[in-house]
Amino acid sequence: MSTVDKIPAPPGYSVVQNIGMGMSIAITLCAGATEPFKIFVDNVGQPHGVPWASENIAHRFRELADQWQIEREQVGPTSDLTRLLVLPSYLSIIALGRDAVPFVLAELEARPDHWWCALEAMAGENPVPPESKGRSRAVRDAWLAWGRTRGYLA
Repeated sequence: MSTVDKIPAPPGYSVVQNIGMGMSIAITLCAGATEPFKIFVDNVGQPHGVPWASENIAHRFRELADQWQIEREQVGPTSDLTRLLVLPSYLSIIALGRDAVPFVLAELEARPDHWWCALEAMAGENPVPPESKGRSRAVRDAWLAWGRTRGYLA
């Protein structure tokens, strides 16, 4: 990926970045938790992300998820979840679009982590009830139940 260009943020958003290939990322408060940020991907002409064959999406997701772990280690311990959610690999996972949702859900189920902001951006909805916000396990459970009812998970 080339150098990321920062562009002015629209009202209500704190950061917007043009990541190329007709995509921009805007960041605002995430509805799935109390502090993290939500990332929206605007794919010009491609509302569900870059077209990939499903086997390529699975492979690319795995590479990016592994890279996210490496980038997180480089950031070091932090209570600022925003720093983790704007890492290039996390943003690239979101850019995979809706077709990558089953892989993110499977990862969330196997290894719980901060995937709900990516899921909300990719799926375009948030199944987390207001009383569960800020409670990681409840947020995870809501996303997994959502994935099962939509056929993303068995």
